[in-house]
Amino acid sequence: MTQTELPLGTYLFYRLSQVTKTVFGVPGDFNLNLLEHIYNFNEAEIKWCGNCNELNAGYAADGYSRLNQFGCFITTFGVGELSALNAVAGSFAENAPVLHIVGTSSTSAKTNSTFNHIHHLIPSKKTYEASDHGVYERLVEPFSIRTEILSGKSLGKIQEQIDSLIEDIVCHMKPGYLFIPSDLPDIIIPVDLTKSLDFDLCRILQVNEKNTKFVVDNTLRKLYGAKNPAIIVDQFMKFDGKEVNEFLRKTKFYCYSTNSSRGIVDETLPNFHGVFNGRISTEGTLQIFDENDFVLYLGANINETNFFGGESSILKDKDCILVGKDYAQLGFGGDLMYDVNCHVFFKQLICGVDFSLLPQIRIRTQTARYNADYGVLKEDSHLSQKSFSTIVSSFIKDNDVIINEMCSFMFEMPNIRYKKNCSFVGQPFYGSIGYGIPATLGASLAIKDLKMQGRAILFQGDGSAQMTLQEFASFIRFEIDPVVFLLNNDGYGVERVIKGPNRTYNNIAVKWDWTNLLSVFGDFDHSKSFSLKATTAGELMEALASGIDFKDGKVKILEVILGRMDVPDRFKKIAGVAEKENNT
Repeated sequence: MTQTELPLGTYLFYRLSQVTKTVFGVPGDFNLNLLEHIYNFNEAEIKWCGNCNELNAGYAADGYSRLNQFGCFITTFGVGELSALNAVAGSFAENAPVLHIVGTSSTSAKTNSTFNHIHHLIPSKKTYEASDHGVYERLVEPFSIRTEILSGKSLGKIQEQIDSLIEDIVCHMKPGYLFIPSDLPDIIIPVDLTKSLDFDLCRILQVNEKNTKFVVDNTLRKLYGAKNPAIIVDQFMKFDGKEVNEFLRKTKFYCYSTNSSRGIVDETLPNFHGVFNGRISTEGTLQIFDENDFVLYLGANINETNFFGGESSILKDKDCILVGKDYAQLGFGGDLMYDVNCHVFFKQLICGVDFSLLPQIRIRTQTARYNADYGVLKEDSHLSQKSFSTIVSSFIKDNDVIINEMCSFMFEMPNIRYKKNCSFVGQPFYGSIGYGIPATLGASLAIKDLKMQGRAILFQGDGSAQMTLQEFASFIRFEIDPVVFLLNNDGYGVERVIKGPNRTYNNIAVKWDWTNLLSVFGDFDHSKSFSLKATTAGELMEALASGIDFKDGKVKILEVILGRMDVPDRFKKIAGVAEKENNT
C-alpha cells in the first residue's frame, strides 16, 4: 500500500472527480470549509454548480445521475439538508444513485455539554436539556442505502468510509448520505491513491451464487422450450442497455419496455412492441403479448404506476420468471428467491446460453399502434394532447434525452415511440411535481460532461413549473440549451380530472407570462433564449419545422396552450380507478 496525506476535503473531491464532473448544491456556513477544496481542481476535473435552493439541487443531482450513473450535491446543516429531503426520497423511490453530502456542526459543538444550542438545530423539548446534534442524521435512514458520519477520532478510516459509500450508492442505485462536521475538511488524513473504487456487485449486493445459478438454469430451460418467448426490460437494467439490445437483436425475441425503463431497449428494433403496463399498456401491445408463451421480466420494478393492475395482472396466467435487483420469482406471485441480482443474472445468462437451442422467431409485421390512430392533423385546430403527441413524435430525434415532468403528458408519453439511443428522465412513480426543471439542468450538464450528442427535451406542466421555476436562472447562468415544451392547461389538469374541476384549489397562483420569463432570470436582452406560444397545431408544426434553430445554443421555451380538462385517454382510465378508491 502506498500512503500519502491529504486534507479530507481535497481527498473527497479527488474521489468524486472519478465518478462525476459536476457537484450541485447551496453554500451554507457549515459547508463552506468543504466547498473551498473543490477549487484545488480545474473545472475539467470537477466543478461546482450552485443552485437556487436545496430541493432543486437534489433534483438536479438526480437528473445528472440518470445519465452518468452517479450524482452528487452538498447542503448545510439542518435548514439545507431538510429542504432537500423530498428530492432524496424521490431518488430512493426512483432508484437514482445520488450522494447527499451535508456539512454539519463542528465536533467541538457536538461534545460541548454546557452550550451546544447552535443555529439551524432544533432544541430539545426540555429547554434545559442539551440539543441533539444527531437528530437529522437519524432522520434520513429510510431515504438512504447507507449513511456515513465522519469523525475526527478515526482519521485512518475516512478513506474507506468515503470509498465504500460511493460504491454502495452506485451498485444499489440508491442515494446515500455523508455527514462531515464543519471543522474536518481541512484536517489531514492518510490515503492510498493507488486504491481504485471497486463496483463489484456480487460483493456489495451479497449475491447468492446458488440461487442465481438455479434461476439462470430454469430460465434457459424455459427459453429453449418456448415457441415465442418475450422479454420485458424494466428499470433495474438501466445501465445494461448495450448488452440487452445486443441480445435482443440476436434472438429477435419480442421485447417491451415499462414506464420507468424507457430508453433502455432500442425502440427502433423490429421486435420491440411497446410499453407494457398491464391494462394501460401501449395500444396494441397486449394483443401482441398474448402470443408470447414465456416471459422473462428482467430488472423487475413492480409498483402501482409501472405495473397497473397489480394482483389482477395478466402475468398471473403467464409462464414467467421475474428477476429484480435483489430477488427472483418463478411465476407471478410465486415463491421468492432472495439475493438474485438482474445484472449478475443476465451476465451469466448470456454467457451460458446456447443460441442454437433457442427458438427461431419471425419478425412480426405489425407492432403496437402508439398514437397512429389519432387521425389526420388539422392545422387550424386548437392543440390537444393527441395532436401534440403526434407532432412531438416527429420532433424527437436519435440520442435525445427526454425529461418528463409529472404532468398530464406523462400519461401520453407511452404512445410516442422513441428513436435510437434516446434516454428518459422522470419520476413516473414518486411523482413529485417540480422535478422537471432542475432535473433538466442536471441532465443538460451531464450531456455536456459526457459529450453526448442529443438534445435535452423537457415536457413541463404549468402547475408543476411554479414549484421550481427559479432554476431557469441556472439555465442561463450555466449556458445550457434544452428545449422546453411548457404545457399550459391553466392549472392542475391532472387533479381537475380526478376531482374538483371547477374548484379554486386546482387553479394556479397567476397566469404566468411564460414566453417572457427568462428575461427575469438573467436573459435581459433575449440573446440566450428563444420563446414562442403556439395555440394551434399549425403554429407549432411551423415553428418546429423551420422557425427555430435548434443548434444555436439557446434555451427554447415553447408554450403549448391546451384545454383545461384535456388529458390523455390513459389517464382517464387511471382516474376512474382513483375516483372509486377515493369514494370508498
